[in-house]
Amino acid sequence: MVIFRILEDKRLKPIFYFLLVFLLWSRLWALHEKPYHHDEGIYATLSFRYFQNFGYQFSPVTHGPFLYTFQSLLFRIMPINNFSGRLPVALAGIILPFAALGFFRKATSYRAISWIALCVFSPTLCYFSRFLGMDALLITLSVMVATLGLQWWKTERSIYIYSMAFFFAMMLCTKLNWLFYVFSFATFLIVSGDSKAVAKRLKEHWQDTLGFFMIVVYFFGLLYSTLGKHMSGIWDGLFGKMIPYWINQNKLQRI
Repeated sequence: MVIFRILEDKRLKPIFYFLLVFLLWSRLWALHEKPYHHDEGIYATLSFRYFQNFGYQFSPVTHGPFLYTFQSLLFRIMPINNFSGRLPVALAGIILPFAALGFFRKATSYRAISWIALCVFSPTLCYFSRFLGMDALLITLSVMVATLGLQWWKTERSIYIYSMAFFFAMMLCTKLNWLFYVFSFATFLIVSGDSKAVAKRLKEHWQDTLGFFMIVVYFFGLLYSTLGKHMSGIWDGLFGKMIPYWINQNKLQRI
């Protein structure tokens, strides 16, 4: 793994540890002190209601159910406070630099450490890793999807495409912006000329392809239905409310 190559390099090893410490410090230090933004307060409250006997039900106004599901799980194992309230996005910000290292398996250690440094010192990524919202979660999930997809392409091991399916399902359950990520992935395959090869591989490994869709459908339904408590959320998350709501929002005069 590229991490091991970095740690074996005497010049890069101290740089890596410095970046790791700075990453943890910049994402976690005083995470609880900043007053909650309006949107943060809504997301934290909905997560708390979810934690309290499934008081949450999907609404397109507050995006998908992944954040609330994930945060309610954290509330079950941690004290409920401002720190744990922002912890999901902080964890996403910590994972992000390492999630894409699968792209650097054959690259030099210097390229990999440069990627980590860019993520660590990015003001934008740092901000959204400390702001309770959907963006840090979505970008980290999308990177996981791309990395696992690449590993499946290289190895043809089912574990990678099934893991990819899980993270893709979480993308669909985070925010409607997932449409832009899927569009980007699809256009890349078309422009690069790899779309036919990918389609052929998926057809040859039809069991993996079927498993991928089954996993996506299962977790999509599980989260949007609030673990089976509100089955109407599945249709609402598909076409009933999500897309119509944001189309109407786009038509509103803002200024």
